[in-house]
Amino acid sequence: MKGKPLLPGAGLLAALLACAAPAAAQTVPASGAPSASADPHASAPEVRAVRAARPPRIDGRLDESEWASAPVAGAFTQLDPNEGQPASEPTEVRVLFDDEALYVGARLHDSGPVSSRLARHDASLSDSDWFSVALDSYHDHHTVFRFQVNPSGVTQDEVAGGDGGGDRSWEPVWQVKTEVTDSGWTVEMRIPFSQLRFARADRQLWGIQLSRTLSRRQEVAHLAFVPKRERGGPARFGHLVGLEGLRPGRQLELVPYALARGEYLQVPAPRTGVDFRNPFRDGSDLYGGAGVDVKFRPTSNMALDVAFNPDFGQVEVDPAVVNLTAFETFYAEKRPFFIEGANLFGFGSGSQLFYSRRIGRAPQLSAGSGAVFSSVPINTTILGAAKLTGKTSRGLSVGFVEALTAREDVVWVDTGQASHRAVAEPMTNYFVGRVKRDVRGGRTVMGAMGTAVHRDLEGNAAESALRSAAYAGGVDFSHEWARRSWRLSGFATASHIMGSRVAISAAQRSSTRYYQRPDAPHIRFDSLATSLTGVEGGISVSRQAGLHWRGGAVLSTTSPGFEVNDLGFQSFADRMSAQAYASYQETRPGRRLRNWYVNPGFRVERNYAGDLLAAVPYLQMEARRLDYWTGNLYLSRNFAALDDRQTRGGPVTRAPASSYASAFVRSDPRPAVTFFTSGSGRVGEAGERAYSASVQMGFKPSPAWSITLGPRWTGGRVAAQYLTTVTDPAAASTFGRRYVFAPLDQTTIALDTRLNVTFAPNLSLEMFAQPFVSGGDYGQPKELAAPRTSRFLEYGADVGTVVYDAEARTYRIDPDGAEGPARSFSTGDRDFNFRSLRGNAVLRWEWRGGSTLYLVWQQRRSQQVPGSGGFDFFNEVATPFQVRPDNVFLVKVTYWLNP
Repeated sequence: MKGKPLLPGAGLLAALLACAAPAAAQTVPASGAPSASADPHASAPEVRAVRAARPPRIDGRLDESEWASAPVAGAFTQLDPNEGQPASEPTEVRVLFDDEALYVGARLHDSGPVSSRLARHDASLSDSDWFSVALDSYHDHHTVFRFQVNPSGVTQDEVAGGDGGGDRSWEPVWQVKTEVTDSGWTVEMRIPFSQLRFARADRQLWGIQLSRTLSRRQEVAHLAFVPKRERGGPARFGHLVGLEGLRPGRQLELVPYALARGEYLQVPAPRTGVDFRNPFRDGSDLYGGAGVDVKFRPTSNMALDVAFNPDFGQVEVDPAVVNLTAFETFYAEKRPFFIEGANLFGFGSGSQLFYSRRIGRAPQLSAGSGAVFSSVPINTTILGAAKLTGKTSRGLSVGFVEALTAREDVVWVDTGQASHRAVAEPMTNYFVGRVKRDVRGGRTVMGAMGTAVHRDLEGNAAESALRSAAYAGGVDFSHEWARRSWRLSGFATASHIMGSRVAISAAQRSSTRYYQRPDAPHIRFDSLATSLTGVEGGISVSRQAGLHWRGGAVLSTTSPGFEVNDLGFQSFADRMSAQAYASYQETRPGRRLRNWYVNPGFRVERNYAGDLLAAVPYLQMEARRLDYWTGNLYLSRNFAALDDRQTRGGPVTRAPASSYASAFVRSDPRPAVTFFTSGSGRVGEAGERAYSASVQMGFKPSPAWSITLGPRWTGGRVAAQYLTTVTDPAAASTFGRRYVFAPLDQTTIALDTRLNVTFAPNLSLEMFAQPFVSGGDYGQPKELAAPRTSRFLEYGADVGTVVYDAEARTYRIDPDGAEGPARSFSTGDRDFNFRSLRGNAVLRWEWRGGSTLYLVWQQRRSQQVPGSGGFDFFNEVATPFQVRPDNVFLVKVTYWLNP
């Protein structure tokens, strides 16, 4: 007799390895579902909207006589769990409209208990029932406005594209009410035409998709059913007919705001030899501000957003990181002005041309070397910003962003209390333009994008440090055929930056390209250059639909001179890569698994000198059991290659081969206790190793409360962590420089904790805290023995001419008979222990439609202890709570006006 596993998810990863066994299909297409051979457009279901004599009252009861005049749409078909079968519970949907708005009423019958939870607006709730209305109001088969609600009245809204990606930062003002009854629940929606975009025509034809999620059965049903083996999306929506004489509604919206901010920060004590206190901070600072956002719709399909003295501060803190690489850390955008409509500004598949966090960034320049105390703003002030977005009746999507940031100065005092001032960030103008044209019903999309940055550098010291201007632009396209099952896409981009010789020299030496590499025959460092130009491009083909087999191939290239970091985000240049991948999937439930897939692939990367930088075969597998537990396994092998970044501007080194594996298990999302656990490991032939493990536990003690605990641990050993480069003519084998490294053992522990309490759909409290500790212990230093190898010479052993003083962490280079005196250099004590505790609490109250009150508390505690490096778990975890905190309190109120 076989015993049952201790946990529902036990054996799931083993099932992944056996998932190549054929699954027994248990479903047959419903008689009412369109066949694969039918014309999708001609067979699309139809929903008829009826003009209402008077608007219905939005109370969730559907008891007005107007609803009876509209025909019922109710033939829903399951996508999951029994694909192609009729929905297990009846749904009745009616649509009305008047001069101001579209009205949707739905009766969602349910023979069992309705599943619901409370949460703030736009929260993802996988354990709740949902009703969704998606509108393709342009009827371009590409742009979707989606409105969703659960039985407790929690709402979601987003703009989505034809590729399925959604943007929940879109915040329309609309009304919805729900009511739970003995036979299920009901919905009433009012969607103002002023919140939508549509073409100018007396008689409208829109795309529409109605969807229902039944949580207890994990059932998803659609009005316009599309089999999983076929390409879905707005091109396969139903048709909303009967709309006539529509007007865009009120065309002007005003959202003024006011805020008060108090900062209570720890003021550092004067350093040794200084007998005066910080003249810029006393530990208690108060600020205030006001501004207004204006949204104007000159037509039904265009919108202009203008912000005067905007508040672009974010209320959620960025996570703590320890970055020992030469590359910048990427942080997600959290400011509503920029993330709303951000999907329009996506371009190609290469470097990110528009990284909106460049606008209002922290000032790039700091105080002079003799500063004792200094004052510089945390962020650059944005004087104003404007954004124009929309789509013309001919299928042309347009988007423009213009922003102007103020000059910011850094002020500091020296040991003699003399005051100094310098430019920390010059006045800067940012511009982004994007156009896209849809043809052939959205199956072909062509576009162009351009960005420009201009800095006012004339007559100040920033001229030698920052670029004066930066431009980037290009074209992209995508084309779908064979009923959208195949897709070809590509892009081409060029960049051009200008500045002083010093600024362009810095761009050439940056970690993105390292023009100073001594063994790179294809590039040359030019100290007299005042500009830099480059190109980037790529092309891909993929099969994105099919019963089982899918896959694709990608080619891309980035020239050494390509640079977009003034307004974009880019880590690497000088790259050519190719990738091919395949996917075998089974979406039909079998005896053990509900669905599964296996994805093998291979990626190759080279630089423009032809050096092989990566050759990586990989395999990814994922399976979901019948009880909705999910597991994933990823395996890869990095074959031995070369590394043109390890020496940070020095010669190419050899990257030894390594193997990598990762896996995760996710529980059924419906119970009150859920968890997600993952782990990974990498082992290299040079002794490098890296491991990580994390667990995310979710607790839902009531429909209004949710708690998430996410402990995670990472640890390992870097065989050769870069320390410094030392000029030495005697080091002939490495081009007159010594490239110094050391092994590094590092351990990091963090605990991401979230507590969300929702008192009502428009009133919520969210709290986040992250204790974070990291310790790094460097070993015996060593230097690169020769280019294109992974061999290192240990100081004090292999390198007789370098004498190492372990106590002082200094080195003396003896000429060993060569001319010239002995010289010394030091790497310093690089061992570290970093401790941090970050958190915030946000009370959000939407006291009327589009008008919100925020009460925010942020706290930061951090401490870095150099020269330690050891990791004592109990001491490290307790230390952040003993550090005195910085506290920030914020009150902000916005008021939505639609005159």
